[in-house]
Amino acid sequence: MIAVKIPKSRAKALLTFWNFFNIEEALRYPLVIAPPNPPVNSQAEAKYRSLATHRAQEAMEVFRREKVLLGWAQFSDSIVGDTYCVNTLPSNSTTFQTMETGVCDEEGVIADTIFSREALVDILADRIRVEIVVDWQDGDRDESVSLVQEFRQYD
Repeated sequence: MIAVKIPKSRAKALLTFWNFFNIEEALRYPLVIAPPNPPVNSQAEAKYRSLATHRAQEAMEVFRREKVLLGWAQFSDSIVGDTYCVNTLPSNSTTFQTMETGVCDEEGVIADTIFSREALVDILADRIRVEIVVDWQDGDRDESVSLVQEFRQYD
């Protein structure tokens, strides 16, 4: 046992403080105690969501880049209203214009990640709507993040 000498004034203050927390006082003044950090699952989920959003933005940037580089006419002629697997992003206009349609296979993921990425393209009367969907498995749950942009000729 270690004995610590406490000045009388300090000891009296501590006793007054601890006497406040008797059972009657505790019932009259309930305390709300929040955990100092969010649960680990929330932190992991937020991290995966952030990474997935980054992967969606990468793919959307390719569509933005190609609209600028190709111009509206070539951009709108080079894509069709369909689904594209964009786990591997086109590095230039030639590979963008020759992208093949189709969904990603079950095991297909972005290199060195757990994410799968698809572009859903809708050709509308005066615009092209692109939705990038990034999917991943979190245990037994399917998770996803999507990013949508509409491209117009004069935007």
